[in-house]
Amino acid sequence: MKLSTPAALFATLYDGAPKIVAAGACTGLEPDALPLRLLRLVRHDGGYLLLPGDAGPEGEGTLRTLAIPPAAVRCLWSCDEAARHDAERLLGWWKEA
Repeated sequence: MKLSTPAALFATLYDGAPKIVAAGACTGLEPDALPLRLLRLVRHDGGYLLLPGDAGPEGEGTLRTLAIPPAAVRCLWSCDEAARHDAERLLGWWKEA
């Protein structure tokens, strides 16, 4: 699995702050609605991107590939049935890494 993130976000993935990763189009799940940092898992160029909860893929800038999963993720949320496969794939990579 290829998982990347914008270079500007990379360091915050490992800072210990509690996070939630949301896969799919989550309506009603807003970055300020939870006491967790919201990250969105989106498909991108044959792989996946982790983006800040308030950003879209058009603003990713320079990307860095993740070799290990982000720290302090408390929840992986599959927002719809179509995103379930993406969430399961991420969990599989997580176990391997």
